[in-house]
Amino acid sequence: MTADDQIRLAAAVAVAEAGGETDPRAIPAVCEVMRNRIGKRWPDLQAVVLARLQFSCVNGVTDLGAFVARYAGHPRYPKALEALTGAATDWTHGATHYCRVDCFPSWADGVEPLAVIGHHRFFRVP
Repeated sequence: MTADDQIRLAAAVAVAEAGGETDPRAIPAVCEVMRNRIGKRWPDLQAVVLARLQFSCVNGVTDLGAFVARYAGHPRYPKALEALTGAATDWTHGATHYCRVDCFPSWADGVEPLAVIGHHRFFRVP
């Protein structure tokens, strides 16, 4: 997968995860998490977004081209592309993980959220 393809895939994942949020920081915040993960356990965006059980919207997806095409028409898709290719933001304060505010995953036990944006809490998890 080319670098451009990885960016398009990651943008589609960000839209799938946060495209329904009203807070304009929501999609860029998900993109921040993706960017913050590169080099930790994963070498690139493709590895980050396709890592097992990390982004629920791609669990079980077999046709990535169709997945990207589905979200590329979303009105906030350009915002996701911008967040992945433009100057980095830091609304999540270096977060590497996030979850919905109504979810309580075991990895978040004892970890204070760094930010709450829309319906998501953001964390830095080792």
